[in-house]
Formats: sequence, C-alpha cells, structure tokens
Amino acid sequence: MPQSRDEVGQASLLDAWVPPPEAGQPFGCFATSYTFDSVFFEEECLGRFVGLRAESSEASRSLEWIIECEEKFSQIKAVALVDKANCRGRRSPRWDLVCARSEKKSGIMHAKLSLLIWARHMRLIVASANLTQSGYRQNREIFLALEANPDLPLDKQAWDDALEYLRVLSMLGGAANYAPIKRVDELLEEAEERLQSYSKTAQTPDRIISFHGLGPDLGPDRPSSLFQSIKSAWPDKCGVVRDAFIVSPFFDPNNHAAQKTIASMWGMMAERGEVRISLSAPLECDKEKGNMVMVPSAWSVSPRDSGTVQFLGVKENDEEAKERRSLHAKAISLENDYWMLTTVGSANMTASGTGIGQFPNWEATVSVLIQKDTDRDAAKQVEAAWQTIEGELIEAPIFPEELKMENDDSSVEGEALPMAFEYALYRKVGEEGSIEVSLRDGAPAKWELKESDGGDRVIGETEWRKSGSPIAPLTWTFPLKTSAAPSGFEVAWQGSNGTAWLPVCAADGRDLPPPEELRNIPLELLIEILTTARPLAMTAAAFLRRTEKSNLKDLHLDPHQRVSVRDHLIPKMRRASAAIAALREKLSQPAVNVESLEWRLNGPFGAAALLSAVEREWKNPEENRFFTAELCLELSGIRPAEHIGYLSKKKQSAKICSFLREQIQKNRSTLNDETSDMVSYTERAFAEAEKQMEEME
Repeated sequence: MPQSRDEVGQASLLDAWVPPPEAGQPFGCFATSYTFDSVFFEEECLGRFVGLRAESSEASRSLEWIIECEEKFSQIKAVALVDKANCRGRRSPRWDLVCARSEKKSGIMHAKLSLLIWARHMRLIVASANLTQSGYRQNREIFLALEANPDLPLDKQAWDDALEYLRVLSMLGGAANYAPIKRVDELLEEAEERLQSYSKTAQTPDRIISFHGLGPDLGPDRPSSLFQSIKSAWPDKCGVVRDAFIVSPFFDPNNHAAQKTIASMWGMMAERGEVRISLSAPLECDKEKGNMVMVPSAWSVSPRDSGTVQFLGVKENDEEAKERRSLHAKAISLENDYWMLTTVGSANMTASGTGIGQFPNWEATVSVLIQKDTDRDAAKQVEAAWQTIEGELIEAPIFPEELKMENDDSSVEGEALPMAFEYALYRKVGEEGSIEVSLRDGAPAKWELKESDGGDRVIGETEWRKSGSPIAPLTWTFPLKTSAAPSGFEVAWQGSNGTAWLPVCAADGRDLPPPEELRNIPLELLIEILTTARPLAMTAAAFLRRTEKSNLKDLHLDPHQRVSVRDHLIPKMRRASAAIAALREKLSQPAVNVESLEWRLNGPFGAAALLSAVEREWKNPEENRFFTAELCLELSGIRPAEHIGYLSKKKQSAKICSFLREQIQKNRSTLNDETSDMVSYTERAFAEAEKQMEEME
C-alpha cells in the first residue's frame, strides 16, 4: 500500500513493525518470506521492532549501531524463514535465518507472515509483500494486521489457525531439535499462552476474520485450496455472490493452464442472475499494439450469458510520483448489495498460488467479512484500499500469448541449497569458535564451503572424508580461525551454476562473543554506563571514541581520582559501589524473557562484565573477592516484581540466584587456608547473601 497515512485504507507497512504505545519490551518475532533482503530486514524491520535509535547504512555501520544492535538483538528471539531459492545474506548472528525446504514435491514457500510479540501486545502481519526493499518501499502491496492484547476484541479462531499454520511452516526449516526451530517453538508457545490469557477478558470482535493457510497435504480437516477457504468464510446467510474483484500481479502462463483457475473462480459466483468479475493486473502500454493486460485471454470469456468480465490495468510507473511502483498486491473481494468478503495475502491468481495445481505453494491469506450497512467504517476502509491498487478500466484490452511463470518481485541469482546440507551451527569451544555441519546422503560431488562474497575456501569434501566418517547422516565439527560467528558459507560443487548459501545460526545465544569493540570493556566505562540515564549505545560509543588514543588504565572520570590514593580500596569501592547500586536497580526491573535477564547478568555491560573488569584492573585477589562479596550481598536483596507479559517472579529469582551462587562458589574455591579480616568479612557477606537468596526464592 502507499507510503502515506493521510487517507483511509492507506498505511506504511514498515509502521506495522513499530510497537504500539504501552506495548512494553520486545519479546521476539517469527517472519516468513519468499524473496529476502537480510540487510533491509535487520535494519528496517527488526530495527523498528526493537526500537533502534542509531542509524546505519550498508557501507558504513556506526559504533552506536554496532553497540545498540548487540544490546537489543541479544534480548530477543528473532527467526526469518525464507524459501530455499532466496535464503541468503549478511546479518547479525543474533537472529536466525532458516532455509524453507521440503522433501515432498511442492511449489515455493510463498507465505508472507510476521508474528511480533512485545510484553503487552502481539501483532500478526499478513501481507503480499516480501521482506525486501522493493516489497516494503516501492511496490503496490496490501496487508492486514491482527492485533491482540488484554484490552482489544480478540479474533481467537483466526489467531489459533495462524499459529497452527506457523508451526507447520516451521517444520520446513528443519527438525524439531534444530536450535532455531526450538526458538520458533518457544515463540509460538509464548503466543499461545498469551492468547489463552487474553481470551479470558477479550470482547468478541464486530466483524468475522478468518485465516487461511495453504500448502500440500495439510490434512483432511483443512481446505485444500484458496477457493474452498474463501467459500467457507462466506456463510449462507450472506446470500449469493454478485461481484468479484481480483488483484494479482501473476496469472497462469497461458489459456490451457488457466482453465482450472478460471472455472474455480466462476464457481464462487451466483449461478443465476447478473454477475461480474473485475480483474486488476499489470498493464503494458504500446502506442502501436494498444493496452496489453497481463492476463490470459481465456479470462475474458464468461461461461454464462449473464456474466461479464472487466479488466483494470495497473501501470508499473507512477506518473505523479515519478517512480516505479509495480503491482504486487494479491486480493480477492466477493460482494453483493449487503455483504463484502475481502481476502488479502500472498496468493497469486494461479493454480499453484490458489492450491489447485499439481505443485501447490505454501501461501497465507486472511479474510474479513463485512456487513456494509452496519459496519460502514470498515467498508469504507476496504474500498479506499482497493482504489489504490485496482487501476484504470481498459475498454478494449489485448492479451499476451504467453505470460511469465509465477515469480516474485526480486530473486537472488544462485543455486538452491541441496537437501544434503541440513544445517550449520556456531558453537563456542573454550575461547574459540567452531562450526557444526549436519550432512545427509546425497551430497553433491566435490562440494566445498567458502567464505561469503567469493572469499577463501574454508573446508570441503576432502577434509570431510579425511575425518574418517564419510557416511551420512553425519554431524561434523570443524574449528574457525576466529571466534566471530559468520553469517553463512557459500556452497559450491561440481557442475553447480553459481553457489548456494548455507546459513549459520547459533546453537545457543550465550555462545556468541560480543563484537570486538565490546570485549574487555574498561571498568570506568562500565561504571559510567551503569550509572547514567543516557542510552547505553550513545554513552559507550562516546567513551570509546574519546579514549581511543588514551591509556585507559590512567583515565578516571572523577578528577579527584587522579591523585595517588586512587589505588586504595576505599576510593575504588566508592566509585564501583554506584555501579553495583545501579545494577541492582536494573535487575529489579521486570525482564520480558530469559534473554533479557541473561543480557543484564552476562552481557558485555552486565554483572559478570563488571566482575571481570574489577578482576582485570584491580589485580588484588583479596580486593576482588571483597568486591564480589559486596556485589552478591547487594544483588541478593533484589525482590523481582510480577508483571503481566514478563517473566514470572519465580523464574527471575531463580536465574539471579543461580548467577550469584556461581560467583560465590568460584570465589570460595580460591580462599584455600587464607585468614585475614577481609577474608572473614567476605565469608560473612557470602553467608548473608545466601540467606537472602533463600528468601528471594
């Protein structure tokens, strides 16, 4: 839809990724797409979802951007499921890219769904647009967003059907024990629990919304085609359908292939009386040939005398805006004088897109049933949306002899990933990184993995066979030269035309090292970050810039600490105690998920980082234990609050106590037979902390 919010029925699709007021912290998202732009998805979609402030460009990523991405993305689960033909791209290792493939013969994974979960709100975006720059910023697209929170009317059945379908789609990404699919399962479980909670107080919506998920072999209880789904959403009380409006950028390639689709569409219409089908399709204008509508000519023939067909052409170029705006919306509207059923989503008007072909696609659509005279606002909104995409009436259209096969707005050149390559996972072994690759039978000959963008060869079939386990299925692990996690590997093999892409996902987010800029953060920076109200990324970036050429060991924010007493315990503890108090305040605030709490405890600016910086810079074992004891004593006094949509008090307490007990045990193991007043105090502090932890739990 147009990039404007000034008119009814128009909105920016990117705005749908922005949380509504009072939504709370982001929990996670699961998005699906046919074509894909990883940089666009990360910067524009995920960036809005988590509320990134810093700006980035592909050419130059600012220090603020790097730090803020690490902060925000570390605290969510985010998974993108993309069709095997287009699943590739550079990205942060903090979110997962999963390749959608199927052993069965089927069409493409063409569904465009985005499930967004915040602490106090959920949104499901059902769209025609791929997760690409052209899909979200240039094309004529259409979408509908389902909203859910305790204060809104709830379309419970539509939500249930959508979540069930997302589970089915997730199975295209790998086995249930594959780490990213586990994260998807956790996201869907969270969504189901929230829906169950919301349904206890939610009102019934004024209009009926139905979700339709299509795909091969979904079971006898599910409609096998889009036409059956729409028919089930049009109840008998609505009477017969007199008008049908269709918007589609793609149709079957020729008259023969289109016959089944045409017959199915006319089967939706009233059998008696006047009926009309209006088709909006791409328009090509030629001064000599005339106006060519990109539809098979068979659509122009009505199977009944009382039926008429009209064509509306949509030009690719927007003359007013002076830009290319290709038609990419997919929608069907059934109407009579009293009722309107509008269906939007990913399905083109083709045999594969509607599910009636030999190789049906995976498609997702949603229908809204509106009674025109009682729900005029909704009818007005739908009609306004149609006006932006339906085009101009073509009185004497001409038709092409053959159309392009169903495709999408952009495709990445290259090979699809062979089924033999199940997955690649990043794991941390000690201080180094490693890659676990799962291989199956049928791997192509002389395959090899290369670094992205035509980089060096990493490993291949030769090393695999030398490992002594050449029989698939096989999980094979090899070390990386660095601890950094790659986005993926180019896969080449004998006879391939180009390369495929094997995405790399983290086995566990805790394995991922922070960016180089955030390793071994100096104590003074941690103190400043924890005690300031300024955004973390802004504070950290400013500090790192101004100390780039300085000796960090000699730098102190407090001018009084530049005198010789700065190495004494009391001045050092005075500086650090403010950080401990600030850390307690942050940990007392509710955490939306385990990842968020993990960031506060073990992230590069968390409790563990503060302890490491003290150990690294103070270099006195007794003083380090004293500081640890003070931190454990302070944090053991936390009493997490219970908030709807956030982690339970019990889960937060258990995580914090586990962290503190680990620190206490580690420090006690270094005491040996030492005896001193400081050691005695340290042991008393640890004992008091343990007592308070029992009360916390």
